[in-house]
Formats: sequence, C-alpha cells, structure tokens
Amino acid sequence: WLLFNELETCTEHFQKFQSWCFSPMLIQKFKPFWHLFINEFQNYIGTLQPRFTELYSKITASQICSRICNLQQEFLMEPDKVAKVLHSEQDILNFIQSWQQVVFKSPLSSSGRGVQVLHRTDLHAHHYQWINSTLKQQKAILAEPLLRKKLDLAAQFVITEQSVDFLGFSFFKTNSNGLYEANYLNYKFSDFGLDFKEENLLYWVEKLKYHLQNSIYKQYYLGYLGCDALIYEDNSRMKLHPLLEVNLRYNMGTLQLQLEKIIHPKAKGVFQIFFDKGKSFAKFAQHMTAKYPPVFEEAKPYAGFFPLVEPSEDKWFGAYMLLE
Repeated sequence: WLLFNELETCTEHFQKFQSWCFSPMLIQKFKPFWHLFINEFQNYIGTLQPRFTELYSKITASQICSRICNLQQEFLMEPDKVAKVLHSEQDILNFIQSWQQVVFKSPLSSSGRGVQVLHRTDLHAHHYQWINSTLKQQKAILAEPLLRKKLDLAAQFVITEQSVDFLGFSFFKTNSNGLYEANYLNYKFSDFGLDFKEENLLYWVEKLKYHLQNSIYKQYYLGYLGCDALIYEDNSRMKLHPLLEVNLRYNMGTLQLQLEKIIHPKAKGVFQIFFDKGKSFAKFAQHMTAKYPPVFEEAKPYAGFFPLVEPSEDKWFGAYMLLE
C-alpha cells in the first residue's frame, strides 16, 4: 500500500494498480505517475479511455437486456418493456401516453441518480427542465414502464484476461426513487419469500455470462462488475427484469460478498452507508453502539452495530454493519 503523496518520491515500478473504479478523473489524477507502471498497464488504460462512454452507458446494458428478454422465457420481462432510447421531448411525451407510469434515466448515471419516476402523465416544470437538460448533455434519455418491484438484486462478476467469472448474488434495498440504501448480509434468495424459482436465477446468470463474454465489456474492461436486476409482480406473477445497468466497479454488491466472509455464518443483517447532515459519524456510532452492542461468536461479528470506518468527529460519512 502507498499513500498518494508517497508516489511523488517513489522509484519502484509497478505492474498495475487496483482502483474502486476507472474514470477519466482518476486517470487524470494519476497521469503524473504513469511512468511508474509498466507499458502493458499503460496500454490497457490507453485502450480503455476512448471506450468510457460506451462502457458506462445504460444504453449498452439495455442492448444486452433486450437480447435476454428476446429469449421469451415465461419468467423474463416481455421484450416490449425493455428501455427505449428517446431523443426528443416529443418522443418522451408519446412514451408517457403509452405507459402512464414510467421511469426516465439519463444514460450516464448510476446508483439511482439521474432517474425521474413519473406516477402520472402530467409533467411539472422541473420534469421539463430535467428532460431538456439531459437531452442537451447526453443526447438521449432511456424510458421504461414503472414496474411493481418486489426485490432488488444483482449478479456479481469479475472479468480477467482469460474469463468472465460469476462471484455470487447480492440483494439490496433502494428507495422509491431508486437510490441505493443498503445491502443484505448472509441472506439467501429463499429468505425473501417470493414465488419465484431459484433455478430461474441460475439460467439468468448463465445468459448474462454468455453475453458479457461476447460484449464490449470483455473486450475492453478488466475487473469487478455488477449486473443490477429486479424481481417484480405482473398480474399476480413474479417476473425478472434481467438487466437495469452494469456497474463497472468494485461495487456495493462485491463488498457485500467480501463482508460475508468475515461475519459469523449464522449472522444476518445489512451493510449500510451513513450520511446525516449536521450529525457526525462519531455521534451516530456512539448512539448505535449503545443501542446495539457488538456481539462476537467464534471471534466473528454475530450481532449488533459494527462501524467499518473509524467513527471520528471529523467524518460526516460512514459505513457500518448492523447484524440481527
């Protein structure tokens, strides 16, 4: 491990470095230190950069979603509900009239940001402002019907030079606007009590893996990624939306899988991010520790509150586990 300022005086050379994600901002930040990395890694970054927009766009993920839905399995979402790429305000108004309740997404956004949920057909001024601003900046908006969501889930993968490997499922919570809230720890799919066959999820993973192997992701990206999906109710039946977006980063689901390795196998709970304007993480941690004292079994976290970063007064953000 090296601190960022230690790179300034470093004389060693490195094969590569691992990052939470790769982004134009991060690459620019490391530009003064590229000479410390071997040519092979520099070439990888050079190849990756021109593909950022295509790799991170929800439009690319939507194309894979369409291919999976076209398999027309009864548990999969119907092809006509796959997100449409719209390029004008009139296209958007027409779409609203077709579906009544809709979700609009900017192509380049993540973690529930860049999302507008419309429960009625009437648009307010802030809707028009968001639509026109997004169309101006990103040239398109993704639109899909609003589904009666029952569960958020993701399939976690890692892409290496040799293969695409499935790491496991992650289950998580979002609010009504799609913003991320928490990941469940040590939950099995059966714990959610949904009338949906687990074998359908294995079929889904198999098809996801195939399409990832034959996509721009395998061609240009190395590292962790999560494929977000959801199970929803349609006419009293449970169905699967197979791909909302692809998160090219060491995402919360990947972190969930790592945390599950260190907690007690019988422990259950959530991994959550803290932010409360005007309240430090230290005060929050003090309150939660008193309310939910940490309990260990076999030297592993079993129940209670466990901060995952140091709860100091100067921290306004934090991460923690709350185990049942």
